[in-house]
Parts: sequence; C-alpha cells; structure tokens
Amino acid sequence: MELNKMFESIYRKIQKAADVKFVFGEMIETKEKSIIPVSAIRYSIGGGSGHGPDLSKIKSIAGKETDEAPKENRPGGEGVGGKFSNDPLGVFEITGDKTKFIPVIPVKAIMIAFSIWIITRVFRKKKK
Repeated sequence: MELNKMFESIYRKIQKAADVKFVFGEMIETKEKSIIPVSAIRYSIGGGSGHGPDLSKIKSIAGKETDEAPKENRPGGEGVGGKFSNDPLGVFEITGDKTKFIPVIPVKAIMIAFSIWIITRVFRKKKK
C-alpha cells in the first residue's frame, strides 16, 4: 500500500471514531445528582519511506561487470506508527443546586514532585 493512501485510510478511521463520547463519557445518573466524566484525548501518527542507493551501480556490491544493462536495485522501506491516549481530567457533578467540576488527582504529577523533593533533600544533606 502506498504511504499516502495508508495515512488517508488511518485518518478516515480516526475521523469516523472521533466522538464527543471520547472526551465526555456517558452520563451517570442517580436520584440526587448526575456525573459526566471528562478526559483529554491525544492522537498522533507519523511515517516515512526511503530508498538506498542503486546497488547495481556499485561495483563491489554488484559483482563483476556484464554487457547487460543493469537493472535498478534500490533497497527501501516504509513505516507508519501512531499513539492514542485518553487521560482522565475529572468529572462534572450536576445537582439541583449547582454544577461543579471535580478534577482527578494527578498521581503522576504528585509522584514527580515527591521524587524531586526527595532528590533535593538528598543533595542538601551531602553538601553539609
């Protein structure tokens, strides 16, 4: 499959699948309140193709010379890759009185901050 056609095919599939339900989940309703989950969607795709030199014109690789017209011998390749992520941000809580957004605790950010705090304490003790 030609690389451009492959990209177009992937893009069309993403467009068909892209739905507001990816960002705003199904509403969960109880007697007193409704909850709507919210997330951040990210996707990316990339790819490339390339060809090497014509090996039939390189004497040491092509072997001995002949009177025949050399056939083009260019090794090459193509590749496509991508990533899709859905990170929860929080929920909208809807009651009869008000609507509020409750964020998800960013565990990753807390772990990074805690790690930095530990590292800085270790280095401070070594300086003394």
